[in-house]
Amino acid sequence: MKKKLLALLLACVVVLSLGITGGYAAEEEPAAEEPAAEDTEGEEPTLSDDLYSFQVQIEGRLFELPMSYQDFVAAGWKTDADEAEEVEPNSYIYGVEAKQGYLAVDIEVVNLGINTTLLSECMVGGLSFDDD
Repeated sequence: MKKKLLALLLACVVVLSLGITGGYAAEEEPAAEEPAAEDTEGEEPTLSDDLYSFQVQIEGRLFELPMSYQDFVAAGWKTDADEAEEVEPNSYIYGVEAKQGYLAVDIEVVNLGINTTLLSECMVGGLSFDDD
């Protein structure tokens, strides 16, 4: 009885391993043609309906958080932060003021890494708007 059970178990393992490793020939579907790229110049980006996409649209520009501090500054934001300041691992600096034209926001700069790094190499993890 034990031999029959062991043989059955071994046969199941062989069948499963063939299925997992591709021991059978699967039909390949033909590659779908890529749709032509649409001209989106002049169109405003669309915010996601997903609550967890962490997107914000400011002056027609879409920002998705977290984003790199360098990308945030490259988008035209000027900050009052000392970019040479070191940020400890898994910590943040809250209340960094950022301005762009007449707009002002407070950003949260986050070091998600395991090493101490410069503020300029961190991520922007949050934005706060105030009506002051």
